[in-house]
Amino acid sequence: MQASSPPDSDLQDSDRRRYRRVPLRLGVTYRSPTLTVDAQTSNLSLGGAFVISSRFDPIGTEADVILTVPEADALQLRGRVAWTTALETTASGASASGMGLVFQALGRDPRLMLANLLLSSSA
Repeated sequence: MQASSPPDSDLQDSDRRRYRRVPLRLGVTYRSPTLTVDAQTSNLSLGGAFVISSRFDPIGTEADVILTVPEADALQLRGRVAWTTALETTASGASASGMGLVFQALGRDPRLMLANLLLSSSA
């Protein structure tokens, strides 16, 4: 699999990101028609997540994304692979391979649950 840089990698984060990313390690199950991976996130936002994994799907692949939320029900979302990398700096400053996911069509309840999780994690 070939890795690709995040889109618009020459732009500052604030110029290319619609949502603020929160460094957050959560268990995640990524399940596409061709790949299932149990992994962790290194960061999360209302728009997507970075999933740490040595295996990833091609850009554009759609998948079910199930986040393991402490003291709550699992959060089931739909996502699309936006970019992949063989090397990404994680929340702890370490480098890891993985894929950047964009969440798709978040309903009201999943969006509220995700927003509350992000608010409580960034406090």
